[in-house]
Amino acid sequence: MTTTTGVVTVATGVLGVMIRYYEMAELLAGYDAERVTDDAGLASFVGTYVFLSGLVTVAVGVAVYLELAEGSTVLWSAYSFAMVLVVLRVVIGAQQFAES
Repeated sequence: MTTTTGVVTVATGVLGVMIRYYEMAELLAGYDAERVTDDAGLASFVGTYVFLSGLVTVAVGVAVYLELAEGSTVLWSAYSFAMVLVVLRVVIGAQQFAES
């Protein structure tokens, strides 16, 4: 795993834990306490997916470090696709915690 991947992975994991387990929803971009109906639910939902994206980043970093997919566009395409799916799930799913 490269140093950059390691730093990004650790930072993402720590951010996910802070949001989910310490209910620090204010770390979320665009967070508006007046519109959120369930702070704990939002923090749990988003924190889980942030932590999950960190785990996926670890898996990709390990694969790159072990040269399991050296120069593989398939690996990076799958990683990019997975991250887009996670972001879409969070953006769409987080709407359930906001009032209209």
